[in-house]
Amino acid sequence: MAARFSASSVSSITAARQHWERVYEKWGWQNEIETGDPHRGAKLVCFVLALMAYEREPNVFYPSSTIGNYVWALCAYMQQLLHADPRTNVVGWRFFMASVVVMCYVPYEPRRRVPTAAIRSALAAVDVTRFDMVQMAVYVLFLYFTFQRSEFPSPKTYDGLDFAKHLLVKHMEPHEGGFRWAVGSTKADPRAERLSADAGAGREWIIVGEVDDPLFDIRVWLQHFYSFFPEGPRDPDSPFFVCTADLKRPLIYRNALADFRQFLTGHIDDPSTVGLHGIRSEGFVVCSNAVGEEAAVMQGGWRGLVSASRYDRLTHAVQMSMAKDMVAWCNPSPDGAAPSGPSGSSGSVGNLGIVAKRAAAKISRSSGGSSRSRNAATTAASVPTSGPKAALPPGWRRVWHATPGKRGGYASFVGPNGRHARSIAHAQALAAPPAVPARPASRTAGAVPRVQASSSSSRITVGNLVDHVTEFDRPPTRRAPAARPFP
Repeated sequence: MAARFSASSVSSITAARQHWERVYEKWGWQNEIETGDPHRGAKLVCFVLALMAYEREPNVFYPSSTIGNYVWALCAYMQQLLHADPRTNVVGWRFFMASVVVMCYVPYEPRRRVPTAAIRSALAAVDVTRFDMVQMAVYVLFLYFTFQRSEFPSPKTYDGLDFAKHLLVKHMEPHEGGFRWAVGSTKADPRAERLSADAGAGREWIIVGEVDDPLFDIRVWLQHFYSFFPEGPRDPDSPFFVCTADLKRPLIYRNALADFRQFLTGHIDDPSTVGLHGIRSEGFVVCSNAVGEEAAVMQGGWRGLVSASRYDRLTHAVQMSMAKDMVAWCNPSPDGAAPSGPSGSSGSVGNLGIVAKRAAAKISRSSGGSSRSRNAATTAASVPTSGPKAALPPGWRRVWHATPGKRGGYASFVGPNGRHARSIAHAQALAAPPAVPARPASRTAGAVPRVQASSSSSRITVGNLVDHVTEFDRPPTRRAPAARPFP
């Protein structure tokens, strides 16, 4: 029962027990909440109220997410002692916890995207004599090209370093002009069940290839980064990103967030409005436009948005060229023109392998339901697009509809005048100008052509309206009523 918890869960259980100890000692209860205790609901309420009133620092209270986590941890501890979950059959418990969320809600880290232009400006202004800024440059580029969550390079506490989850020195190595990083268990895959294990048990390599822009070249920043350490190899089992004070302990999340906002100071209006997740979001959007959406999903290991794609693997050529395509897509051209789509092997739809097949299958499924959608897909095939990824017509936008299924939702496309489309091809077909039907040549000038009854086309056009019999002019098909003599 105890071995099923991760290191983070064990830490939560330990903290919850400390709070619970103060509560049961105050009220003279026993440590355990036994199965069927008639006062179990009241005891949990007292525990929650104590957490709501607890001040970590003066005027700094626990948010609702932490309170809910400690309630779960206390109930998990009771189950470890072979008792039933104290929340079982407590009437109104969900309603009570919902009210706690309302009263104790604290906004999470901002999820706004960090523009690539701001990252470029901050990289250009880094003082290479400051270790915190040089390390943050490597940190930002790592998140930007791998789309990993900040929990991978940074644990929450100094004692919370998990060798199965966090980034260590041995989990990064040069690879064909670039680098590769061995990712471990994540929030989306806590037991590393979907990883290929090509970097060892519970680890998988993610490749960041060589780029042409020196500001986004991790090799340049790693040279500055390693210059702050003593000569010789680093301990392979030590954290890769370290505390700026001693260069030994891991760089924990709150310090990384503070360094990141200092890194962006002067390059964004209000650094406090962005967080580390904004780097991941920006990298995903850039890669989706420069390479492809499904390639970005597989690189970052997202849980939603075609979850099955996580089982697929990118080809080596796509992995090596992905970072270069991303930088090229964002780098402004000298003439001010908009960046074009990727070129070369990674931009070829055929080289994406399973990614291209899955994308083609989705378009085929969405356009095969009716003859109208099949005609839309055929028409869209003749609409020119820029790059290998089809673009929405001007004025159209993509709308994501979240659903509780495995796919996480579905996308639709909304255009001017409220028009809706099921796919980009369908949107292009609806936006295309309607084809003008050719008028049949008349035998006599000014004469209206007549359509023969044996014509293979029964479609009514302006030219053959004279031959059209309306519903009111058509003779009735119902039999006339028979006359009956009255007696």
